[in-house]
Amino acid sequence: MILLLATLLISGLAISATKRPITVEILGYAIACGHALTAVALFLFSCAGILPGPGPLLALCVLGGIVCYTRKVQLSIVPPAAQVGRCSRGIATLGILVVLGAAAVLWYTAYVCGIRYWDALAIWCLKANVLAHEPVLTSGYFQDTTLSFSHLDYPLLVPFLLAALANTAGDASAFQFADLYVTQLFGTAAIVYGIVRSRAGIPLGTLAALIVVTLPTAQRWLPALTADSTFSFMLLAAASAFWQWQRSGEKRMLAIAMVCLAGVIFTKNEGMAVLLLLPGGTAVICGLRKQWSRLRPLAIGYGLTLLALTPWFIFRSDLPRTHENYASRISVTNLLDHSDRLPHVLVAFAREAATWTHWGLLPVLALVTLALNARRLRELELWWIPLFVASVLGVYIAVILVTPWELKHLLPNLSDRLLLHVAPLVVLWCGYYCASHPSPPELADESS
Repeated sequence: MILLLATLLISGLAISATKRPITVEILGYAIACGHALTAVALFLFSCAGILPGPGPLLALCVLGGIVCYTRKVQLSIVPPAAQVGRCSRGIATLGILVVLGAAAVLWYTAYVCGIRYWDALAIWCLKANVLAHEPVLTSGYFQDTTLSFSHLDYPLLVPFLLAALANTAGDASAFQFADLYVTQLFGTAAIVYGIVRSRAGIPLGTLAALIVVTLPTAQRWLPALTADSTFSFMLLAAASAFWQWQRSGEKRMLAIAMVCLAGVIFTKNEGMAVLLLLPGGTAVICGLRKQWSRLRPLAIGYGLTLLALTPWFIFRSDLPRTHENYASRISVTNLLDHSDRLPHVLVAFAREAATWTHWGLLPVLALVTLALNARRLRELELWWIPLFVASVLGVYIAVILVTPWELKHLLPNLSDRLLLHVAPLVVLWCGYYCASHPSPPELADESS
């Protein structure tokens, strides 16, 4: 696990870090970038016949270190409570302890319960076991339709990382796999804390981080060892990086956004919707703000992302689709034919969001945030994250409308996981805009 963690961090820092000391949110972005870069690289290694394990991880770690050295990246970390009062340091320390407690619960649950969810066992762990022992291009698994229950065409970020972890540690237990999800827990908390703190200060930043890691649904699905919590983390990193680049124009944030976008696409099929929504929405906002100079780097970054994922797209195009070929189902005619399902779907999502045992008071917090910003409702920046969240959920709803599955069986098992995908973004937005005014300049500069 130490080698995998080092690879994730160093390869991620090669993209996200600069000559300035590393702030908390940049550490979170480094973990996300590391997930994307390492998984895509392991896929390419596997295409060349090299199995995921210590060799490829060490090569990636060394390569990342060389990039960090040539870029003169400063690896010193700004403490979460640097240069603030004793009270704020105490709050930040409490937040760290709670996050560590959440990680301990994750480890304990994985140790006691093992791999207990069908999706984890039949989809992600099965793929990891195959990839740990067979190169991806020569494996018979991906064309074996008798194994179609494992969704042969699902993306491979999680399986490749689990396979590398298993081959490196020599242990394929749930307790060992939980280490990977702990890094995602810390990454999520770091991104939310760092961005909220830059505007609202340490208390609200800590509170937002605590909310996002202690959401009951997050605590349920993190130890499940499925790809939903990973997708949630990667989506948070990609969307927040696009949002920050939209506001600042910093080239580093665009690079982070594009790498994390690749990670989103390589984690779950739902990422294919994000492939269009995030860059497309960002381009539209650049046009509305007449920021024409930003369209060129956005297009170049998008093109490089697609180029990096081309081997996966080619490989995926030949895989059997026996369950969820939704691209062929979604059409205006088909959506209209199934529009009678829409009220049932909307009610199911509303009921799920209002279930306080799943989401706590997060929906109430979102409404309070809107009320606090009543005078800013015409500002485009305020609506960037809500509109993106609504767009993602809109795509999910469109897919549910045309699915052949019965809604009474599908929605109870799906709605909480789909809302989990966007929940960290909602927490980030609430924490950031709950502040009545920005934090002092020195704090804002520290986190930039």
